[in-house]
Amino acid sequence: MHCHDLPIPAPCHESWEAMAGDERRRHCASCDHSVVALSALTRDEAITLLATRGEHDCVRYEHDAAGVIRFADSKETDDKPAKPVRPMMMGRVAPPKPAPAPTPAKPPVKP
Repeated sequence: MHCHDLPIPAPCHESWEAMAGDERRRHCASCDHSVVALSALTRDEAITLLATRGEHDCVRYEHDAAGVIRFADSKETDDKPAKPVRPMMMGRVAPPKPAPAPTPAKPPVKP
């Protein structure tokens, strides 16, 4: 998953460390929203959460220099060094773009 798939139009500048909670979910007293650390979840957990997230959920994630979001189950091997991690992004994810309307089928041409 790429960070362009989860744009954060107005990143939050509140301190994650100052929020109450655990490594996966914390509560922001400033805006009264839950903040979920996607990089602490597996990719499947993150996809499920994003599909069912509430109106008051914000996310936070790490991504590498190529923009690929890091998940708890991201693969790193000794022969392939990890790409440098960019600073954490945190804030409300933009709503998904609606799917384009299907184009109507053309009626069959009669000979």
